[in-house]
Amino acid sequence: MPSITYSPEKAQKVKGRVIVVTGGAQGIGATTVTLLHTLGAHVVFGDIASGPGAALEDSLKATNPPNGGTVHFRHTDVTSYPDQLALFEEAFKIHGRVDAAISCAATVDDPTWFGNLTLDAVRNETASAGISKMVATNLVAPMILTHLALAFITASPSFPGASIGSNQGFTPSVTFTSSLAGLTPTPGMTIYSSTKHGLVGLTRSLPAVTPTRFNALCPGATDTAMLPDVVKDMWRGAGFRIQPPEVVARSIVQCVVDARLDRRVVVVAGGETWESEEELEKLWPAWLGEVNAKEVEDSGVFFGGPGKRIKLGRD
Repeated sequence: MPSITYSPEKAQKVKGRVIVVTGGAQGIGATTVTLLHTLGAHVVFGDIASGPGAALEDSLKATNPPNGGTVHFRHTDVTSYPDQLALFEEAFKIHGRVDAAISCAATVDDPTWFGNLTLDAVRNETASAGISKMVATNLVAPMILTHLALAFITASPSFPGASIGSNQGFTPSVTFTSSLAGLTPTPGMTIYSSTKHGLVGLTRSLPAVTPTRFNALCPGATDTAMLPDVVKDMWRGAGFRIQPPEVVARSIVQCVVDARLDRRVVVVAGGETWESEEELEKLWPAWLGEVNAKEVEDSGVFFGGPGKRIKLGRD
């Protein structure tokens, strides 16, 4: 599968760009916000965790990065359409444009949902609240973000100096933080895995009639608070790798700046990054059948999709 290497030179394309990030107060989101700010982007980020979000904003504002990056935090419940709309409105009000959006907000399973069930439990009308919140956060919220991002990106004026210097070749994009659990069976994280599979499907199915690029990043085990310490210890004890969030943040930025990446699924595991769709599509005839594979490809183009992606190659 084609490997993807973070390019510090290419990453400079985010300088001066306005990027909206959801779930940006902690973990992978916070690391991504920090990297974008350091690179000179104007980052407007939201999170339901107001304390950590405000603290990150204050911390970054105190750094005065040489590239001229700015940062602005707004309390945002991503399951609320008005909250996400207000986040984009804030970015547009402050900077007059939106160039890219990144979805990092997520929540994990209640492991009891499919286990040790009783009639009393399933007759409880409030029992579905947890699963509804998870699906809303992990899957519906990125759909809302995409809906809003397309409108605000389209309404944005041309970027000053876009045809010259380090910003040359920048194209607007939406990047979803899915998971390796969005590509593989993950017992014990059934709902989480299902929603992350949904993000991969969303990326593959978005129409190709817009100049905006869409990519799904699928991190493996990452050293954030979402992974409890006891699980990290067990994971490491079994000899499995846990990568730092900085590796994932760099891969997210690469998705933002690399014009070759469009409707791609990018895996980041054990500190390595690669694109998975190219090799998977070669196998369509094997698991769909020759005739079905051809019809899927042709009908995808017919309905506004990209069909099979061209090889990444070099740019």
